[in-house]
Amino acid sequence: MLYCVVLFVFPTTFLFYSIFDHVAWHGLQDTKQVEKNIARVQELLAEIARGNPKGYVDGISEDFVGTIMSGIVPGGESIKGKEGMMAFFENSSKVVEVLKFEAVDWCGKGDNVYFTVNWEFIYKPTQQFVKTTGNVRKVLKNNLICEKYHLINADAIKKTKADPRPESNIKLVQDAVGEYMKGNPAGYVAACHEDFSGCILPGLVPSGEKIKGLDGLNKMLNDIPTYLDIKKFEPVNWSGVNNIVYFTVNWEFVYKPTGAFVKTSSVVRKVIKDGKICEKYHIADAETVKKAKSLVSA
Repeated sequence: MLYCVVLFVFPTTFLFYSIFDHVAWHGLQDTKQVEKNIARVQELLAEIARGNPKGYVDGISEDFVGTIMSGIVPGGESIKGKEGMMAFFENSSKVVEVLKFEAVDWCGKGDNVYFTVNWEFIYKPTQQFVKTTGNVRKVLKNNLICEKYHLINADAIKKTKADPRPESNIKLVQDAVGEYMKGNPAGYVAACHEDFSGCILPGLVPSGEKIKGLDGLNKMLNDIPTYLDIKKFEPVNWSGVNNIVYFTVNWEFVYKPTGAFVKTSSVVRKVIKDGKICEKYHIADAETVKKAKSLVSA
């Protein structure tokens, strides 16, 4: 009797573990494929970020189909093939001036890759600044994107109204920057919102990576002389849309950690709220600065 019971239990247990291992193995394979698909999509998006849309198109299939920003970009509601995708890129540049494209919340299942895009752009037909999100789904086969669906709220974008105060916002920022240039950082901080946040010279001034509040801003400004001996700070190319101010800074400074003299430029974006600067993003090419070898002094 005991022998019979053992024979009964053993095959059942063996069958259970065989099924479990089979399911686990396939689950692992699916996870690996999803990771591979996500990496492939990220690789192709990087081509667009580098200003190479053809590099992206090289990664889609000949029978590609998609719906991208329908209602905003003409032809985006029905895109077919590589030529259709290139035509979409050409049309989109006529309609949208991209200021920010941040892909987040990546996930996948099977051949599908999903993510969200945090957008900031100028909608050229109305010259309005738009801050919105897009939901994206891409389907891959044989390491190529064969379907893409990128949807945003077109009706809301078209109804966006302009902030009538871009000139006053520009003057606000120019006055604040003027205080800093006069050696009065406290005067600059006084023009900033108590909920200030920003990213200023990341990779060059450690406290500039992620700034929160006026105390964080004060610390960053006080840390700048530790890393930069500024010879020239020239803000140019001022513009504004709604509550956002843009300009470029022509820099000349000695990067103290290496002693190298650096001549570069950086792009600045500031957001205004309640008559105060509430966000600031000042980005320079940190890797190039760190690699500079010139010891010429200004």
